[in-house]
Amino acid sequence: ALMRCALRTTALDASATAIAHAKRRLKDGDRLRLLRTNLPGGMPRELFDLIVVSEIVYYLRSDTYTRLAKEISTRIAPGGRVVVLHHHVNFP
Repeated sequence: ALMRCALRTTALDASATAIAHAKRRLKDGDRLRLLRTNLPGGMPRELFDLIVVSEIVYYLRSDTYTRLAKEISTRIAPGGRVVVLHHHVNFP
């Protein structure tokens, strides 16, 4: 859905399977970059207008979450937005 309104999209995932699946589904090589990496250390060194952090925060220890938040704050462009999607109900 983001690709319909974005000039360029960069998607990150630690899972090779998720990246392979996305490559099969999303065939716009000029506007799409898929990176297999772990956060926060693997955050690309560029500015973004929108950063979406989806379904990862609850896997992180508090010190790692803090590092990720700091990293995001250095990667968001002036006037950009950060959206965090996070499950808020405890589960095993």
